[in-house]
Amino acid sequence: MNMKNNKGFSLVELIVVIAIMAILAAVAVVGVSVYIPKAQKQADETLVGDIIHAGETYFYIAKVPAEIGTAGGVLGYVVVTDERTVAGGAFGLEAMEATFGENFTTSTLQWNGWTSAGSTFGSVSESIANSSYLNVGTDNLLNDVQDCAGSLADFLRGGYEGTAGAETLDGFIGGTYVSDYLKGYKDDEITADVLSNAVVFAISQQLSEDSDDVKENFENGNYLLRNWDNPANPNGYDASGRLNNIGNDDSNLLSEVANTYAALEAFSAYMGIPLELEFDSNSASMKIVADVANECERVLNEAYNSDPTKMIGYLGGQSAKDADAYISIMTSVNDLKDDYHSDLNSTDLFNNQAMLDRVNGYVAVSNMSSEMRNEINSAINGAESAVIVIYTVTKDGTFGCTVYEPSADPRY
Repeated sequence: MNMKNNKGFSLVELIVVIAIMAILAAVAVVGVSVYIPKAQKQADETLVGDIIHAGETYFYIAKVPAEIGTAGGVLGYVVVTDERTVAGGAFGLEAMEATFGENFTTSTLQWNGWTSAGSTFGSVSESIANSSYLNVGTDNLLNDVQDCAGSLADFLRGGYEGTAGAETLDGFIGGTYVSDYLKGYKDDEITADVLSNAVVFAISQQLSEDSDDVKENFENGNYLLRNWDNPANPNGYDASGRLNNIGNDDSNLLSEVANTYAALEAFSAYMGIPLELEFDSNSASMKIVADVANECERVLNEAYNSDPTKMIGYLGGQSAKDADAYISIMTSVNDLKDDYHSDLNSTDLFNNQAMLDRVNGYVAVSNMSSEMRNEINSAINGAESAVIVIYTVTKDGTFGCTVYEPSADPRY
């Protein structure tokens, strides 16, 4: 055999091959690094879905009280972290063991995108539990705010739809909130219903960014008392500040009307005075602004004539609790705005069951014992990632389930 004809690779050829292999390896690493987090998140979502299904299944085979408290209640909870799974409440523990066995505690989160550090579970629920809105229903509050602000928006946009309608409404909120939220929508997709719903999300975002000012006006009674022409008014009365005489400053008219109506709804519930105001988008006009102001005056007069001590005591006391609850509820709506961005054509968006379940879940959690809440906070303490599943039952015996993701800016 002639060995002289068996040439090997040259140095240049080897370098080229190694370079190609390095490039392929780098591409593979990038591809895997993108795929792994997605796979981990999907696995976590599947796990949480199984936990929800475990509660639903066990609810119908176990003997669960048909009624717990006046606003429903908490059956149990499951906390999944990057370290372990913890279940609490007799129902939560039994549901998990019945579905997964006693070793369910070894299940953990894989994706590191679920946050937990610095979180406190239950803050929103506590604010709602201490508020007058429990007598109204948080779902009614959302619907009423949407009816009020949406009906007024229908008038203020002057018949414009599309981007022109969004830009017109921006002028009555004080920012580009509506236009920014509707990015991604084509001009012909921005209908009257889309604009009406977008306004509520825009107001919720503005409120979230300027909650201190809203809290001060709510707590001090400014939203209500500026509409009360009575010598007993502790803050004085200035007709130029009355809602139907705003006149020269309409830049935040939509937010002002919505916040005023929310304050009125809390106060009327506290005083036990039913509201007589209804909104109809078919007859939308600036009369809505006057109607809200006049209803404030009617309720305040009735409250003062029936129980002035209770009325005056509301300011700086219960009003502060109601302000916290309203801000919490609207902040929760703001947290959901991305989830409902593609559903704005719905004429019944704020009756959407998923949205109502989220907000009403806070009400149910408000009945949670401090011991159970402490157990949850103990479970998420020190965890890098955590997801909380709360099993609830409404006052009419309907099973519910709310999923929370704690964050460094506590929402739950």
